[in-house]
Amino acid sequence: WKVTPLQLARGVSALADGQLRTPHLVIQQREGFDSDWAATSPGETKPVSPNPNNLQAVREGMMATMRPGGSGWRVAVGAPYVMAGKTGTAQVISRKGTAAVNPKSLPMHLRHRALFVGFAPADNPVIAIAVAVEGGGYGGSAAAPIARKVFDAYLLGKMPEGMEPLDSERGTTAIGATAFDNEDAGARQAGDLAAAQVGEHPVLIGVPAPEPAPAPQPGSQAAALPATPRPTTAEPAR
Repeated sequence: WKVTPLQLARGVSALADGQLRTPHLVIQQREGFDSDWAATSPGETKPVSPNPNNLQAVREGMMATMRPGGSGWRVAVGAPYVMAGKTGTAQVISRKGTAAVNPKSLPMHLRHRALFVGFAPADNPVIAIAVAVEGGGYGGSAAAPIARKVFDAYLLGKMPEGMEPLDSERGTTAIGATAFDNEDAGARQAGDLAAAQVGEHPVLIGVPAPEPAPAPQPGSQAAALPATPRPTTAEPAR
């Protein structure tokens, strides 16, 4: 039995509010550049269970997972909202020996897959998530902390350490170098060129763009750069 992270996210979102949705990526669309944006229809939904008591029992179990005694309680400590979730660990090999105790003792391709699904706030869900970490070990220690950071960023505007939110009012752009191609000079140059063509500053994702240069004040005059002398060749007189 196999499932994708998208299917997991779709399933846990259905548990959150009882409605099964068709995933889509487009939020708005328009017919042409001169037309107005129109919201994309999210499509039809259907109830996941005819008995609301069944759903409530699952939700309460997922909330218990994030409380002391549950496998994900550590990542919920200090959260100003209630989390509901379920950790998961998919073994690649048998649990015999020390592999079940310390998956990091195995080579990466044999380590357990860490999983977590959840939604928040549990009493009024607005976001559902599925996290899969290849070779991560256990869901509670590898995947659940990632979900907590996503919840904090979405619900509280609290970005992970070292990553600040983009400031659109200052013209920040993700065009140009990214956090993943800093060591690739070719990618950096290509990104800078693409940014220059659209008049935007190439910046690292999550890092504010530099402040624009101040405009000249009325009555002021910018100093002109001296012209570079051009070499001349004199022809001999005849």
